[in-house]
Amino acid sequence: MYSDGTSTVAELVQRAVSMSLSAMALTDHDTVAGVDECAKLAAEAEITFIPGVEFESSEGPHILGYFKRLRGSQMAEASADYRRFRASSVAEIVAKLSQIGFRFDLESVIARAGEGTPTVAHVVAEMHSLGHLSSLDRTNREFADLFGPGAPAQIPDITERRWPVARLIRMLRDSGAVPVIAHPFRADLPLWPEMVKAGLQGVEAYHRTGYLEGTIDEFTALAKAHDLLVTGGWDYHGEAQAFRISQSDLDEFEPSDDLAKPLIDLVGAAV
Repeated sequence: MYSDGTSTVAELVQRAVSMSLSAMALTDHDTVAGVDECAKLAAEAEITFIPGVEFESSEGPHILGYFKRLRGSQMAEASADYRRFRASSVAEIVAKLSQIGFRFDLESVIARAGEGTPTVAHVVAEMHSLGHLSSLDRTNREFADLFGPGAPAQIPDITERRWPVARLIRMLRDSGAVPVIAHPFRADLPLWPEMVKAGLQGVEAYHRTGYLEGTIDEFTALAKAHDLLVTGGWDYHGEAQAFRISQSDLDEFEPSDDLAKPLIDLVGAAV
């Protein structure tokens, strides 16, 4: 739980083992705090590990950065900046909850993130541990009634505090990472020329929403047209989400294992 997931690093690796995965990546939001621990556990499980990170841009797209080794200080600068405004957002949420009768320490919530980025996931975890919430699930009615639009502790809009997408991509390239747009949507298409010019290197064409909306072929073709890597991923936030997906119509969604090697090769070449 270094960012907005509900699983520990050990639980993530165990899930990879249970699924017989040969490779995995960790792309926490805004932080690489869990990378060393995940690398160690993945090695013990004989799983190829790709270190990574994910940042949300002010325009909307999420950008992944995969790396072997980081260089310079720009990644640390970005992580610190995002941590500051996310911590401020969490403080605002906790203050709103206090006004409607929930009492718990902000410091305890921040501590749950450790060296990572505090998010509403840590608020939910603290409330769950104190018996204020029955579940860690952030898509159920209980969560929406507290944190959703118009709710008493509505999550603040932090869009304007995020970095622009081109700045994020350049930062990742300068840091020795391979920038890949995560779970792209058609709404992102107007930004495509700007992202490619900034140094985008890959497209996560294979993801669950793309499968359900039928955009995999479209984004695969777009990637090839711009000579970008095609990758796949699962925007995984914890066991509650995994259970919901297991009950959905994703049974036949199985991205090819062939997607991993080109990414691993490019990450190695970016050092």
